[in-house]
Amino acid sequence: MIRSFVNYKFLILVGLLSVVGCFAMAKTVSITDFGVKPNSRKNTTDAVRKALYANKDEDNITLIFPKGRYDFYQDSQTQLARGFNIINKKNIIIDGEGSLFIFHGKMAAVFLESSENITLKNFDVDWERPYISQGQIVDVKPEYVDIKIDAKEYPYKIKDGKIEFEGEDWKAGILLHNLYDEQKKEIVYRTYDNPFGKEFFNGKAEQLSPEIVRFYGKALYKPVAGTYIAMLHARYLIPSFTLRYGKNINMSNIDIFHATSMGVVAFKSENLSLTDVNVTVNEQKGRVFSAIADAFHFTACKGLIKLDNCTHAGQADDFVNIHNAYVPIKAKVDDYHILTANRTRTHEIKELLRDDEIWFVDSATMQRSASFKIEEITPKFENGKVVAYTFKFDKKLPDYINSSYYLESKAWSPEVLITNCKILKKHRARGILITTPNKVVIENNYFNTAGAAILIEGDLSYWFESGAVNNVTIRNNTFENCSTSGKNWGEGVITIRPSVKPQNNNTLAYHNNIKIDNNVFKHFDYMVLSAISVNNLSFTNNTLQKTQDYVPFGRPFGFSFNGCRNVLLEANKVADDFLGKTIDIKNMSLNDITINNRELKLANAVNN
Repeated sequence: MIRSFVNYKFLILVGLLSVVGCFAMAKTVSITDFGVKPNSRKNTTDAVRKALYANKDEDNITLIFPKGRYDFYQDSQTQLARGFNIINKKNIIIDGEGSLFIFHGKMAAVFLESSENITLKNFDVDWERPYISQGQIVDVKPEYVDIKIDAKEYPYKIKDGKIEFEGEDWKAGILLHNLYDEQKKEIVYRTYDNPFGKEFFNGKAEQLSPEIVRFYGKALYKPVAGTYIAMLHARYLIPSFTLRYGKNINMSNIDIFHATSMGVVAFKSENLSLTDVNVTVNEQKGRVFSAIADAFHFTACKGLIKLDNCTHAGQADDFVNIHNAYVPIKAKVDDYHILTANRTRTHEIKELLRDDEIWFVDSATMQRSASFKIEEITPKFENGKVVAYTFKFDKKLPDYINSSYYLESKAWSPEVLITNCKILKKHRARGILITTPNKVVIENNYFNTAGAAILIEGDLSYWFESGAVNNVTIRNNTFENCSTSGKNWGEGVITIRPSVKPQNNNTLAYHNNIKIDNNVFKHFDYMVLSAISVNNLSFTNNTLQKTQDYVPFGRPFGFSFNGCRNVLLEANKVADDFLGKTIDIKNMSLNDITINNRELKLANAVNN
């Protein structure tokens, strides 16, 4: 035993020395060695390509940027619109040393593919001309709206009575707009997308003065003068950071002031750590907006996704969305093969499920069957294009598998840890969207959102984002004045709504094991928790307080449970003036819920 222990310690020492030696041999290079100086406004993209190519045979590289401004345009040699094109690389550190990276036109700040042990840190990202324009409401009348627009920051022309905004090699109208209050620069209370109306900006526009544009038409909503408006010119162009087939990717101390789509997108990547990475408003520019879509969006990843100390504001969609995707079956070919389409709504199916183990999911119940491994994926061509895929499995398929079933990834499902983040009302829609069967911990965060703070779905109706959760803990968070825009972005502060529809008291639950413990809810309205189809759901040791900051408008229930089983409400501290003290249940018996809180009462004592 003693000898074995000594040998074990020796092996650890040798391993540590090897690691130290490896890092000791790391090579540090400066971008200034490749023809670019800070604040020169030269094309840094070319220099980055040269630096990575010149050191392509090195095992460990640290590429530094002496502090300053660096401008990125399309690569003049490769024609790629990627500031950092990191493909098939290992052990690279990009250290901006506090620099500001400015991008021009339709570009990705970072495109990373099939790379491992990559660190990105200490820089900020912005666009010279964002794909969002900003204005401020001057006047609203029944037949027009006057908006002040800084034409220097957000160039535009009035052409044939219509407004046309201009950027670097692009021109566009207004696709979507949101309103922000003048003082806090938050999404205006009770407003959603396009509060003036979806077609409002397709009407006549007139230049009243060098700063004021009059838009003719009847606005569906009348904001007060001084309200800010963010006008989006696109929806999903190019994410600022794209991580594909990456492993052990670390990002830290990065502010992303704009993205022409989502801030950070990850696909089929393993072990992602983002610390102090913020998709946020550039206040020095006087903006209320940041990215065009989600701040973070991770699809079909595995290992651990860790988000710590991230604060997002101004983005035109959710804080973070972590999920996989349901893949529909077109036909069962034989005992070992099935046929699918070629794409989901957003991903090529072959890329989504290659090297994977899957569950079959019954569309009627959304319940998972036993798992199967994919052995082979064969494309089906028509007129030279892939129109479908044939999947071969490792064992004989059950007789019941048919076109009413979906495929769901088992292998590519991450664990998630989200801590010390701030999820603010300064962006549209929801906070955290999460659907993964592995362990999830959401802890020590602050939520102040326009929509639901946390949304757990499972969707076979629109985006087809999978799947059922099995172990979610939401603890030690503060939720303050969430859901100010109403139920379009979630029924409650915490909303759990898979697309399965419970039919009666015996319908099997979709989600499992969700624990909401020791949180503080400072709420102006009623609905705190709305849950559909959850087994083992507990709401314990939470503090419920009433705020006076907004006028209540929700349903007169604090809790709504539909088709849930084994629900526990216990030891919660409920303020006397808290509105949401009643509990609504549907498709449940009284045996499905335990209430050990004298302040909370069932609204319906019998099942309805």
